Amino acid sequence: PGEWEQGLVTIKDLRNFKEDDPKELKQKDVPLEDLANFASYFQLPGAPAPAAPAPAAPRGGAKPVQAQGANGTADFEATLSDQPYLSGYRPTAADRQLYEKLKAEAGCPTSSSMKRWYEHVGSFSAGERLSWT
Repeated sequence: PGEWEQGLVTIKDLRNFKEDDPKELKQKDVPLEDLANFASYFQLPGAPAPAAPAPAAPRGGAKPVQAQGANGTADFEATLSDQPYLSGYRPTAADRQLYEKLKAEAGCPTSSSMKRWYEHVGSFSAGERLSWT
């Protein structure tokens, strides 16, 4: 769980290494958003350089919640297209607050990620949502 919360996954590449090669050479922590380029982390000939480290993000490597755009939900839509909750991979008070605001003012959003998020958050009881910090 620790690596997921940090937004990483440990990859062990045994294809091109000998058994007695150092662990640091054949096992690397790869950011979740860069898994498609995992080979670049193993210094294999012809592999592209690894991505620059991303800035620290809250709660498990999740993207920070962005401010609302002019249309009110565009930035939330972008955030929720990459992660299940506003602050990452666990519901928080930010999810509860936005859900309650939308429920009172606009109802269910029509954009795909916001709609999925709204319906999912709505599946929790009010008591469960109140426990989110």
